[in-house]
Order: sequence, then C-alpha cells, then structure tokens
Amino acid sequence: MNYKKLRTAGMLLAAIMTTSAYAYSEVNAKGDCLNAIERGGKYHKSSNKHAKNKGHGSYNVTGNITSRKDYSTHHFTCNIRHGKVVNWHVSNSHNTKSSTSDNVAAVGAGILALAAISAIEGNNDKHGNHNRYNDYDTGGSAFDDMRYLKQQCRQNLRHHINRAHGRVSKLMLDTAHLHRQSLNGRGFVTFERGGERDLDYNCVFDHRGHIRDGHYQFGRY
Repeated sequence: MNYKKLRTAGMLLAAIMTTSAYAYSEVNAKGDCLNAIERGGKYHKSSNKHAKNKGHGSYNVTGNITSRKDYSTHHFTCNIRHGKVVNWHVSNSHNTKSSTSDNVAAVGAGILALAAISAIEGNNDKHGNHNRYNDYDTGGSAFDDMRYLKQQCRQNLRHHINRAHGRVSKLMLDTAHLHRQSLNGRGFVTFERGGERDLDYNCVFDHRGHIRDGHYQFGRY
C-alpha cells in the first residue's frame, strides 16, 4: 500500500515538474520580444525590461533598447498572446538626444508581420493596420479579412522556416482557401543564402481569428 502511494506521488510530482518545465514564462516573453525587435538589425542592448503577466501565456513587455545607428536609447513595448509576439513598438523619443532619422524607430511600429514584410519588400508602412488584432477582440470577424489572415499565417510560417531551414528572404502565399477556421494553399519561399522552395501550407485559427499554429511542407511540383 505504501509503495503504491509513493509511486502515485512520484508520478504526480513528475507530471507537475514536466508541466512547469514547458510553461511559457516571463523569461520566454522577454526573450521573444527582444528577438522580434532586434531581428531587423536596428536595435540591440536592452535594459530595464519588465513583463506583466496577463495569464494564459500572454504578457505585456516594456523596457529600453539602443539604436545601432546613433546609440540613442528608446522605450519599447511588446505584446505577447498565448506565447506568440503579436505586435511591438519602439518610440521615436529617447533618453539622450533628438532623433536624426525617422527610420530609427519606424521599423518597430505595427504588427510584427507587417514590419517583417516591409523590411524585406522595401515598403516601410509604419501606419499599417496595427490595431486590427485588437479590433477583432472587441468586435467584427477576422474571418472576413483575408489580408489579415494571410499576414498572420505568413508571420507564423516565416518563424518556423527561419528556425528550421535558415533565414527567409521572401515568403509568398500564391493561393489561400479558408475552410471554417483553417487557411490553406500553396506558395513559395526564398532564402537569404539563396535558393527557392515551393510549399503547401495550413494555418489554424481560433474562433476569434487568433492564429494557433501554421504547418508547411515543401512541394515537389
């Protein structure tokens, strides 16, 4: 009897430890935000980072970050929902001197997907639909906005491919078909190191239009 109790307690403890090990934490949130902001190469050396836990793997992260161009320090904000960066912003004002270039901070504005696409395609649209994600939390339907769904899907696929196959230069979704809460189709990706691959993709959203995850397979057609 005592052996069974000990075995049960041990299994329960192992389950708790496993769950805790894979829980999305404040450290993860800060790291993901800094990776997103520093990805364009304009910022580095963060300081005074704070993360406010909103529950269910969601955080609001704030802090300071240094411009590589003139070494000025700027304030940043970053929002994470369910373990994914949904938007971030680096302020134009800073703590040392007046900014000499609008591009120092403009790359940080808006949804992460818009910023990444703009940097690659040369379209620096800092007035993009940066509130769209929040708008769908309070009203309207994301599933009526194919452009928004494709942007979220591209962002997610780019993240996966960057980690698994190297830095992506361009990712395009040639076709997109929405079936209930799933977006699928075909597209292609080119890499910074050179080379291009066709792909089949599928992105799954929750009932509010928030992306859960994206999946892809390189095609042979």
